[in-house]
Amino acid sequence: MTDHVAPSRENSSTTVVSIPATPAGILTPVPAQSLRDPARFVKARIISVRYGICSKTVFRWADAGFIHRHKVTARTVLFDVAEVEEFIRSARV
Repeated sequence: MTDHVAPSRENSSTTVVSIPATPAGILTPVPAQSLRDPARFVKARIISVRYGICSKTVFRWADAGFIHRHKVTARTVLFDVAEVEEFIRSARV
C-alpha cells in the first residue's frame, strides 16, 4: 500500500490516507459492455463528433421528437447514446 499525506482542513495537522498500490504498467481490462453502456448520456457535441454531423442537427432531432433530450441544468442538455444510435440506424436508407 502507498501512503499519501493529505492536509486536514479542520486543523493544521495532516492525515495519512492509505491507497492500494497497483503494479506500474498493468492496466485493468475494461469489459466490452461498459464501452457501449446503453444508459450512457453525453452532450450533443460528443454525438456530433462521433457521427460526423452538426451539433445543431442533434437538437433538431430532439425538437422534432425523434430523440429525447435530458435537461440536467439550465445550460446542460444530455442525450442517450443508445437512443441516438437506434434513431440513426432506423433512419438509414
